[in-house]
Amino acid sequence: MTIIFGILGTFALLMQTMWALLPAGFGAANFYEKYGAPIGVIGYLAWATLVIAHPVSLYYLWSGITNDAETVFSWILFPIPIHIVFFVVFGRNVSTQ
Repeated sequence: MTIIFGILGTFALLMQTMWALLPAGFGAANFYEKYGAPIGVIGYLAWATLVIAHPVSLYYLWSGITNDAETVFSWILFPIPIHIVFFVVFGRNVSTQ
């Protein structure tokens, strides 16, 4: 049963990763275009942090499953607050134009 939850958690993290790569990438690019280099770089760094959080969560999810950790599935929720903060601050304009 734990393996099934791990697979479902992996699917959820992969969907979050796609959301972080596509709309968040457009949001970071539009933020950089609107505010320029000094502040726009902060947006790109926040986007990189958002993207890196997903493989880290996936690693800790599966290393916790193989080591029988009790709080393993909380790593699925780890990127969600980062998503919320990123989209509130940097990713408001996710258009491709």
